[in-house]
Amino acid sequence: KKEKSNEFIYEKMEQIENEWQIRHQKLAYYIEHDELEKVETDLTLIKSYIEVEESNDCINKIDECIFIMKHIEERDRFNLENIF
Repeated sequence: KKEKSNEFIYEKMEQIENEWQIRHQKLAYYIEHDELEKVETDLTLIKSYIEVEESNDCINKIDECIFIMKHIEERDRFNLENIF
């Protein structure tokens, strides 16, 4: 059962990395490089924590990564306040 769980986790992480690479190329035109680098660094750390089975560190890093992505989305979202 643990092997299936680990396999699922590795597959999901690979999907996330692939999706990030596609989105990163597009986002690089609009978003500061430093912000994108933070997400990329967090994804790398998440993958490392998965590989060494450090679940607590992994969960914390996932939370940080989600926070950064939400911050980027809110800051760069197109709205009337940005126009005026």
